[in-house]
Amino acid sequence: PLDVAAPAAASNAVVISDLQGKAVPIVLSNPAGGASSCALQTAHYSAANSLAELPPPGASAFPFGVVTLGVAQCQPGETVQLSFTMPSAIPAGARYWKYGPTPDNTTAHWYAFDGFSASGNTVTLMLTDGAVGDDDLLADGKISDPGGIVLATTGSASAKPVPVWSWQAWLAAMLALGGGLLLRRRQR
Repeated sequence: PLDVAAPAAASNAVVISDLQGKAVPIVLSNPAGGASSCALQTAHYSAANSLAELPPPGASAFPFGVVTLGVAQCQPGETVQLSFTMPSAIPAGARYWKYGPTPDNTTAHWYAFDGFSASGNTVTLMLTDGAVGDDDLLADGKISDPGGIVLATTGSASAKPVPVWSWQAWLAAMLALGGGLLLRRRQR
């Protein structure tokens, strides 16, 4: 993947660059908004086309890219809040999708992550060590979070519209076909 930026050392507030080079501040805290015992160790954006697995069906191709986060030094099972300030507003209907295992399907797959909210240009993720959203599903004091914001689409990128004629168009086509057959018969 394309590493755009990453913090130099563990911290609870970093600024990384998105794929267009714009600053994206990320703040790690506990869900009540106070300090967390955890530390943000890695953060970087990747281009969606660098992923080994295609984006989920019915979603646009990660307009902001995919962010990979690594949080460590947590208490086992601890929940953290990550707040991102994006360079532009998050469109209505946006969802956060993750690629990885879940308790009900331990094979890596795309899934919508419910611990996501967006307001204006602020994105908030609630991640719990060892739960859905933590890529290793182990309450081991570490949280790994690869995922990104996707926008719903109205259909598959490979779907093609099927033309449909009105009854008038069908009538005109049938009359033209019938007229052509009559002329051909008369010529014989």
